[in-house]
Amino acid sequence: MREAFRFAFLWTYIPMMEALAARIGRAKFIEMLKEATGIYWTQYTISFTERLQKKDLDAFLTMDTLEPTIDNAEHRKRFGSLAYAAQRIEHTSKSYELKVTECLWAQTFREANAGDIGFASICYGDEAMATAFDRRLKLIRTKTLMQGDDSCPCRWVWEE
Repeated sequence: MREAFRFAFLWTYIPMMEALAARIGRAKFIEMLKEATGIYWTQYTISFTERLQKKDLDAFLTMDTLEPTIDNAEHRKRFGSLAYAAQRIEHTSKSYELKVTECLWAQTFREANAGDIGFASICYGDEAMATAFDRRLKLIRTKTLMQGDDSCPCRWVWEE
Protein backbone atom coordinates (compact mmCIF):
# COMPACT_ATOMS: atom_id res chain seq x y z
CA MET A 1 0.00 0.00 0.00
CA ARG A 2 2.88 2.33 0.80
CA GLU A 3 4.21 1.97 -2.75
CA ALA A 4 0.78 2.75 -4.18
CA PHE A 5 0.70 5.97 -2.15
CA ARG A 6 4.23 6.83 -3.22
CA PHE A 7 3.25 6.31 -6.86
CA ALA A 8 0.01 8.27 -6.65
CA PHE A 9 1.17 11.14 -4.49
CA LEU A 10 4.95 11.34 -4.05
CA TRP A 11 5.86 10.75 -7.68
CA THR A 12 2.90 12.41 -9.40
CA TYR A 13 0.43 14.53 -7.42
CA ILE A 14 2.83 16.33 -5.07
CA PRO A 15 5.27 17.43 -7.81
CA MET A 16 2.37 18.84 -9.84
CA MET A 17 1.01 20.71 -6.82
CA GLU A 18 4.50 22.00 -5.97
CA ALA A 19 4.86 23.33 -9.53
CA LEU A 20 1.55 25.18 -9.28
CA ALA A 21 2.50 26.58 -5.87
CA ALA A 22 5.78 27.87 -7.29
CA ARG A 23 3.94 29.68 -10.08
CA ILE A 24 1.37 31.52 -7.99
CA GLY A 25 2.93 31.64 -4.54
CA ARG A 26 2.59 28.98 -1.89
CA ALA A 27 0.24 30.81 0.50
CA LYS A 28 -2.17 31.77 -2.27
CA PHE A 29 -2.01 28.26 -3.72
CA ILE A 30 -2.77 26.60 -0.35
CA GLU A 31 -5.83 28.83 0.12
CA MET A 32 -7.03 28.01 -3.41
CA LEU A 33 -6.49 24.30 -2.78
CA LYS A 34 -8.48 24.46 0.46
CA GLU A 35 -11.28 26.24 -1.38
CA ALA A 36 -11.33 23.64 -4.16
CA THR A 37 -11.23 20.80 -1.63
CA GLY A 38 -14.10 22.37 0.29
CA ILE A 39 -16.18 22.78 -2.87
CA TYR A 40 -15.56 19.18 -3.98
CA TRP A 41 -16.39 17.58 -0.61
CA THR A 42 -19.39 19.86 -0.08
CA GLN A 43 -20.87 18.79 -3.42
CA TYR A 44 -20.03 15.14 -2.75
CA THR A 45 -21.67 15.26 0.68
CA ILE A 46 -24.81 17.02 -0.57
CA SER A 47 -25.17 14.35 -3.25
CA PHE A 48 -24.73 11.64 -0.62
CA THR A 49 -27.32 13.13 1.74
CA GLU A 50 -29.95 13.23 -1.01
CA ARG A 51 -30.08 9.43 -0.88
CA LEU A 52 -30.56 9.21 2.88
CA GLN A 53 -33.86 8.48 4.54
CA LYS A 54 -32.59 9.67 7.91
CA LYS A 55 -30.01 12.36 8.58
CA ASP A 56 -28.14 11.83 11.86
CA LEU A 57 -24.62 11.13 13.08
CA ASP A 58 -24.80 7.41 12.29
CA ALA A 59 -25.90 8.18 8.73
CA PHE A 60 -22.92 10.52 8.36
CA LEU A 61 -20.59 7.77 9.54
CA THR A 62 -21.85 5.45 6.78
CA MET A 63 -20.48 7.77 4.11
CA ASP A 64 -17.30 5.69 3.86
CA THR A 65 -19.20 2.43 3.41
CA LEU A 66 -21.94 3.61 1.06
CA GLU A 67 -19.66 5.15 -1.56
CA PRO A 68 -21.81 5.16 -4.72
CA THR A 69 -18.96 4.45 -7.13
CA ILE A 70 -17.63 1.41 -5.29
CA ASP A 71 -20.09 -1.44 -4.93
CA ASN A 72 -18.07 -3.40 -2.41
CA ALA A 73 -18.19 -1.74 1.02
CA GLU A 74 -15.82 -4.39 2.37
CA HIS A 75 -13.20 -3.34 -0.21
CA ARG A 76 -13.43 0.23 1.05
CA LYS A 77 -13.12 -0.84 4.69
CA ARG A 78 -10.06 -2.94 3.84
CA PHE A 79 -8.47 -0.01 2.01
CA GLY A 80 -8.96 2.19 5.07
CA SER A 81 -7.47 -0.42 7.37
CA LEU A 82 -4.33 -0.49 5.20
CA ALA A 83 -4.09 3.29 4.77
CA TYR A 84 -4.41 4.36 8.39
CA ALA A 85 -4.53 3.05 11.95
CA ALA A 86 -7.22 4.43 14.22
CA GLN A 87 -8.77 3.74 17.56
CA ARG A 88 -12.41 4.47 18.23
CA ILE A 89 -12.66 6.43 21.47
CA GLU A 90 -16.40 7.06 21.68
CA HIS A 91 -19.56 6.33 19.72
CA THR A 92 -22.92 7.58 20.92
CA SER A 93 -25.93 8.89 19.05
CA LYS A 94 -24.60 12.45 19.50
CA SER A 95 -20.82 12.07 19.30
CA TYR A 96 -18.16 9.99 17.63
CA GLU A 97 -14.48 10.22 18.38
CA LEU A 98 -11.65 8.57 16.51
CA LYS A 99 -7.93 8.86 17.15
CA VAL A 100 -5.82 8.27 14.05
CA THR A 101 -2.26 7.30 15.00
CA GLU A 102 -0.85 6.30 11.61
CA CYS A 103 -1.74 7.63 8.17
CA LEU A 104 -0.16 6.89 4.81
CA TRP A 105 -1.39 10.20 3.43
CA ALA A 106 0.38 12.11 6.19
CA GLN A 107 3.48 9.94 5.96
CA THR A 108 3.71 10.43 2.20
CA PHE A 109 3.09 14.18 2.12
CA ARG A 110 5.38 14.87 5.08
CA GLU A 111 8.14 12.78 3.50
CA ALA A 112 7.97 15.21 0.57
CA ASN A 113 7.89 18.27 2.89
CA ALA A 114 4.42 18.97 1.56
CA GLY A 115 2.27 18.61 4.69
CA ASP A 116 0.58 21.92 3.91
CA ILE A 117 -0.50 20.61 0.50
CA GLY A 118 -1.63 17.35 2.09
CA PHE A 119 -3.66 19.15 4.73
CA ALA A 120 -5.29 21.44 2.16
CA SER A 121 -6.15 18.64 -0.28
CA ILE A 122 -6.77 15.65 2.02
CA CYS A 123 -7.55 16.67 5.61
CA TYR A 124 -9.42 19.89 4.94
CA GLY A 125 -12.21 17.96 3.25
CA ASP A 126 -13.27 16.44 6.59
CA GLU A 127 -14.43 19.82 7.83
CA ALA A 128 -16.31 20.57 4.63
CA MET A 129 -18.08 17.21 4.77
CA ALA A 130 -19.34 17.73 8.32
CA THR A 131 -20.61 21.22 7.56
CA ALA A 132 -22.28 20.16 4.31
CA PHE A 133 -23.92 17.12 5.88
CA ASP A 134 -25.87 19.13 8.43
CA ARG A 135 -25.38 22.46 10.18
CA ARG A 136 -25.77 20.65 13.51
CA LEU A 137 -22.73 18.42 12.88
CA LYS A 138 -19.42 19.82 14.10
CA LEU A 139 -15.93 18.39 13.64
CA ILE A 140 -13.50 19.14 16.43
CA ARG A 141 -9.90 18.40 15.50
CA THR A 142 -7.12 20.15 17.37
CA LYS A 143 -4.14 18.53 15.67
CA THR A 144 -3.25 16.34 12.69
CA LEU A 145 -0.53 13.93 11.69
CA MET A 146 -0.32 15.84 8.42
CA GLN A 147 0.77 18.95 10.29
CA GLY A 148 3.39 17.06 12.30
CA ASP A 149 1.41 16.16 15.40
CA ASP A 150 1.50 12.73 17.04
CA SER A 151 -2.12 11.89 16.15
CA CYS A 152 -5.35 13.12 14.61
CA PRO A 153 -8.04 13.17 17.29
CA CYS A 154 -11.26 13.66 15.36
CA ARG A 155 -14.49 14.25 17.25
CA TRP A 156 -17.82 14.75 15.50
CA VAL A 157 -20.57 16.20 17.67
CA TRP A 158 -24.24 16.45 16.73
CA GLU A 159 -25.54 19.64 18.32
CA GLU A 160 -29.24 20.33 18.70
